[in-house]
Amino acid sequence: MLVRMRPAFVGAALLACLLYGLPSSRPAAAQPRGQESGPGLGVRGGERETVVLQWSTQRCDTLMIPDSPARAIRTPEGGVALLAAHYTNVVLLGPNFDALRPACATASRGAERPEPEAFDDRYWVQGLAPLPDGRILGLASHEFRGDRHAGLCDAPPRTETRTRCWYSSITATVADPRSWRFQPLPLTERVVASPPVPYDRLMSRRMGYFTTTNVVFDGAFAYMLVLVEGVPGQRNGTCLLRAPRDDLIAGWRALAGGEFRLDLRGLGPSGPGRQTEPCDIVGADAFRGSVGSVVRIGTDGPWAAVFSGRARDARSGEAREGVFASFSRDLVNWSAPSLVWGAPPFRRQQELGLYYNYPSLIDHESPSPVFDSTGGALHLYMTRWNFAEHRRQSMDRDLVRIPVEVAR
Repeated sequence: MLVRMRPAFVGAALLACLLYGLPSSRPAAAQPRGQESGPGLGVRGGERETVVLQWSTQRCDTLMIPDSPARAIRTPEGGVALLAAHYTNVVLLGPNFDALRPACATASRGAERPEPEAFDDRYWVQGLAPLPDGRILGLASHEFRGDRHAGLCDAPPRTETRTRCWYSSITATVADPRSWRFQPLPLTERVVASPPVPYDRLMSRRMGYFTTTNVVFDGAFAYMLVLVEGVPGQRNGTCLLRAPRDDLIAGWRALAGGEFRLDLRGLGPSGPGRQTEPCDIVGADAFRGSVGSVVRIGTDGPWAAVFSGRARDARSGEAREGVFASFSRDLVNWSAPSLVWGAPPFRRQQELGLYYNYPSLIDHESPSPVFDSTGGALHLYMTRWNFAEHRRQSMDRDLVRIPVEVAR
């Protein structure tokens, strides 16, 4: 199981030393899918949302919107850094979760280069972890969109989808915790997961490795869940990746054939080229779309993964819309989903109202520096679309949170 520690850090080097100096242990034993539903997670009736970031009054610029699930990490001073990234990546900083403010000077974005092989178009930082040298790793969803670059998309426009000429990868960025500006690593180190075939300007649908969850630690390894779609020879779904604690840049391997052996760096400069086998799809009967985040309940309980959409609630048997949780002992086998909060999910509706997406579970009292366990103050973070006066073209989105109860 994970060894937990209290967040008392006096410097970036000490933060990394505490995390990487832990004794290792073997991962928890596997549980067959559906054998254990896990503890109940739910938002108590009458609870009200707290606004963490209000776009109308706190944005650094128009493009500063919460466009990814929220991620948190302890700062070297013992405070909190939180990111809910757009392709303009701005970090919120504060001494605690109740005093977070956008640090506009942290804004970083890709160079929007028109060469897909450069892996330097736009990126959303989505997975945070401290590195042994004191820097902060930011695993990013990198999006090359040929339709944004003149002459690089010949696929016909489609009325039912906006995903043509979309080539997506997971890349590595780093930030110095003195500035918190996430910048791409050199190209030879940058690619973590990418398609095994080149970009094609005739692509009618998106291809690649898309959003990643937060990074979680267990024993000697780090883990993340990554959404894959459209890769030749690969089933769509969720891949599980693992890396040694001391090799969080080049060491990621996907679960394939029951072993963490598959290098997904594809056609990146240090990748294997063609993908030799598909990754194992985890949570196929549980997850609906991309997983927002993963957190361990307590210090040795099951993992909980949250996502939003429409699913059949495992407890009531009813088909519902909202935020759901699925549970696992091994990050491979996941229980049927259960409803956490019946908030209406955003699906590009044109009707006026409030809609929610990008769920993430963060416990303010977690003893972990990356908040990958619970400690007694669990919250569901969400992006809220405010369509009270404007329709889908509005940029008015807020980052909000609401307390979540854990029923043992």
